[in-house]
Amino acid sequence: MGGIIDRHTLDVTDESIALGPFFRFMMTNALGRRLQPLVFESRALHRAVERYADSAHSRRLIARFAARAGIDMSEMIVPPGGFKSFNDFFTRRLKPELRPFDRDPNVFASPADSKLQVFPSLHEGARLDVKGVRFTLAELLDDAELASAFEGGAAAIFRLYLADCHRLYFPCDGVPGVPRLVPGAYYSVSPLPGNDIALYSPQRCESQRLSCAAKMGRPTERRLNPTFFTRNQRTVTTFDSARFGRLALVDVGGFLISSIESVFNPGRTVKKGDEKSRFRFGGSTLVVLFPKNRIAFDDDLVRHAAAGYEVRVRIGERVGVSN
Repeated sequence: MGGIIDRHTLDVTDESIALGPFFRFMMTNALGRRLQPLVFESRALHRAVERYADSAHSRRLIARFAARAGIDMSEMIVPPGGFKSFNDFFTRRLKPELRPFDRDPNVFASPADSKLQVFPSLHEGARLDVKGVRFTLAELLDDAELASAFEGGAAAIFRLYLADCHRLYFPCDGVPGVPRLVPGAYYSVSPLPGNDIALYSPQRCESQRLSCAAKMGRPTERRLNPTFFTRNQRTVTTFDSARFGRLALVDVGGFLISSIESVFNPGRTVKKGDEKSRFRFGGSTLVVLFPKNRIAFDDDLVRHAAAGYEVRVRIGERVGVSN
């Protein structure tokens, strides 16, 4: 099975991928795969995209983009004078009455309009399998000691695409730590053929990782061959919650994501529904890791995930309860 199922209507759809032919060439064609580093690892390209998406000139893209992506403009809060730039639109606010948060303190709420997969029990050895891709939590978190806290735990992956509001919210009450940047590339997070495997040899991936670690002054323990979950730029934030224990919130950037912007004060208590972060243009993903026996995901989400579906969820709605 596969595809995206709407949680409320149970309609099943496939995602319309922008630049689909380009991505298919890059992911499945031998030449395209060789060209990937020039595109997906280019900081210059992503800086240029950021500069343009932040400019007033980029506003001309908004109306056509919204129409092609099927975005409901009536759901958003348009600032006086309109959006200042495309990124201003991309990180738009939605009307809170249309995305109410479940205020039960035992409820874990969706932090984003997104496609969700839940994993009620992580594999032995703190591994995660996502649509046939296996990677360790140590790779995802870039921290083996932190990863050990989630052995036998659970995970939720909220994947955002271009039409989604790229403003994320805290899913429960708690205290966030300092976001830690893990530098990396900008591969697509879309479920495309050829994008579900590591494309490079372990030797090349290890060489890139060691070089990056040396520049950042980070430890250089050996890693497995990475997937886009573990080779893309991301931030890792620990989050202490009375109901769910210490969580890890991992913001993973995707293709053309120019930056991940955290908008909270580390060490200060936040409430469910407070703003957490913004992704500036592109696809992106939030991975939430839970300690063992701290969350029970809703039955329908578990059932759909077991059948291979991502589930379309909205900001604020319940996805699970504390154990």
